[in-house]
Amino acid sequence: MDTTDLHEARLVLAELLRVHDEFEEIAAAGDRHRSLAPHELQSYRARLVDLKAHLKQRASTGTVDGSKRRPTRIEDAFYEPAIRQASANFSLRTNAPPSKWVTGLYGPSSDISYLASQLQELLKEHQ
Repeated sequence: MDTTDLHEARLVLAELLRVHDEFEEIAAAGDRHRSLAPHELQSYRARLVDLKAHLKQRASTGTVDGSKRRPTRIEDAFYEPAIRQASANFSLRTNAPPSKWVTGLYGPSSDISYLASQLQELLKEHQ
């Protein structure tokens, strides 16, 4: 893996971890929904809507930046499959009650986590 690939891999990993963290934060909010104020729940629901739209858009391009170009080797191997699978498994309705968020987000979050961990391992081998 050359310097360009390492840089690309770090960017892809950062984005996968960002998406995974967003899943985790929304799921955690759903877990503690009884203690959240209505405006806080609305904020998390808006994030849920944005996350679902983000995944759908990125799954259509397979690129970290969302541009309609040919994905790089790293995007093609790690980013595109993780995002596509997460988007396909994101069956939770955006108007679902917060009590369903934890179970509804587990699958797509795991899709992201799996390929992020594989990319982390690859980066460890090349450092």
